[in-house]
Amino acid sequence: QFFSLYQTNRGLQLRVDAQLIKPVQRITRYPMFLSDLYKTSADHGDIDSSEDYSAALNSILSVVDHTNTMMWIGNMKNCSLNLCGQGQLLKHGKLMSKKIHGSFLNRKK
Repeated sequence: QFFSLYQTNRGLQLRVDAQLIKPVQRITRYPMFLSDLYKTSADHGDIDSSEDYSAALNSILSVVDHTNTMMWIGNMKNCSLNLCGQGQLLKHGKLMSKKIHGSFLNRKK
């Protein structure tokens, strides 16, 4: 109800949740933009700017990679672990396991 009133009072065409997602959706556009800026500055011989744009491009690519990983983790099903709090995910994809007798904690050595 609060958000509906906020939307009406501010004259927003989009709902508040749609407004909040806009910056996240733009993350995928930044690499193209920074790549173009890097190429253009390098073509014009502006070495300092091209180095800055290259560093910014590398930073945003790591943000995009992390965002994609977090989305993948968020879509996981049947996992009782809190993977978001475990640090950097080193590998993702399908995982196959073979059932063993006993549990991992109580295995006999």
